[in-house]
Amino acid sequence: MKHESDKKPLNNYEIENIKDGRCDVVFFDLNSIEERKETSPESEETSTIYTYLAYRIRLNYSQSLLDRLKNNYEEMLEQARNAAYSIAADNVRQMRNKLLNESDKEVALDRYAFDFPTEITMTNIIQCLKSLFETFRNIKENNWSKYRQELRDITKQSGFPFDVKFPEKPKDTK
Repeated sequence: MKHESDKKPLNNYEIENIKDGRCDVVFFDLNSIEERKETSPESEETSTIYTYLAYRIRLNYSQSLLDRLKNNYEEMLEQARNAAYSIAADNVRQMRNKLLNESDKEVALDRYAFDFPTEITMTNIIQCLKSLFETFRNIKENNWSKYRQELRDITKQSGFPFDVKFPEKPKDTK
């Protein structure tokens, strides 16, 4: 995940929070480091801000952990990347599903004026079918349906799952 700091990571990893035989290992992708200068408007002092990718995983702590990190850094970094991706993707999907559930009522058929004939005649059946297809077209083409499709397509965004833009809920029902 992308991080910003005024300190540049110097090592590939850091071990933190050692407790009860467990620890957090933060992996730094040193190839991703970018720096920019920022000037404070108040003091006009210039500082360097570093942007980089870092991934955190919880591991068992042991004396052999340092050797494993040194000898298997790339493999463990990939494991941390995959774990971060899975967590972020799950969070985005949960939010998307919640928004889809909340918007179900906006595309429910009972919201639309659909008349059923009291008499069964060929003319009434044709009018009923015409009304039914118009209702389906209105549902498919309304802003809520477009919103829901954008929610379903959220996993296709180029920044998924770390940089996702959720669509705005429509303000009207058309």
